[in-house]
Amino acid sequence: MQYEYLSWDSSFFGFKVARIGPEVFDFEALGAVLNTLKKEGFQLVYWSSELESPDAALLNGFLVDKKLTYLQHLKTAPQNAENPVEAYSEPEASAPLLELGVQSGEFSRFRVDDRLPYAKFKALYETWIVKSVRKQIAEEVLIYPPQSEPLGLITLGKKNNRADIGIVAVRDNARGQGIGKQLIYSALNWFWQKNQSEVQVVTQGYNAPACALYEKTGFYIDKTEYFYHFWL
Repeated sequence: MQYEYLSWDSSFFGFKVARIGPEVFDFEALGAVLNTLKKEGFQLVYWSSELESPDAALLNGFLVDKKLTYLQHLKTAPQNAENPVEAYSEPEASAPLLELGVQSGEFSRFRVDDRLPYAKFKALYETWIVKSVRKQIAEEVLIYPPQSEPLGLITLGKKNNRADIGIVAVRDNARGQGIGKQLIYSALNWFWQKNQSEVQVVTQGYNAPACALYEKTGFYIDKTEYFYHFWL
């Protein structure tokens, strides 16, 4: 299949959205698929490649994300967090939790692409937090500090048969205090107790603080992908 209609994205943004499959990798084939999608009324198309594609600009596409997948093998018990981190226990996401979720997306392709309204970006990340708290797309949400307005959060689950860290966020006025490191160590211990041997986390290559955090806590880059948006 050369492309896939994305029903959730289309419903959320209010126009037709598609994703071009990985088998389309050369300039001529990409142009042909985009032309077909334009005739079918699609407005936004996602495409990812293992190599950067400068020619994408000739087709009105632009690079919105250098997606890095970090991986860590848990061969020994992870380092313990120095400060208490605990599971979020409320049935619904609080306003501070939603704010943290939005802050976590500041480097995402949905924020970088200024043709997408900020309100939609904000609603998207709030939806991810709501669904994480309800255990629809995550198995657990950890917060720091416990029993207080959270300064940081991390969501935990599984993706592609690997233990997966979803969203990591630290309130902007509390960064530089080691909170992110405490959240990561707590997450690794949580996965260790679940007998998971591999943990992955995905971030944007432009998010230097996040990349530094993962590398300092034992992760290495396992995969790099370049994400493009094409507006038709």
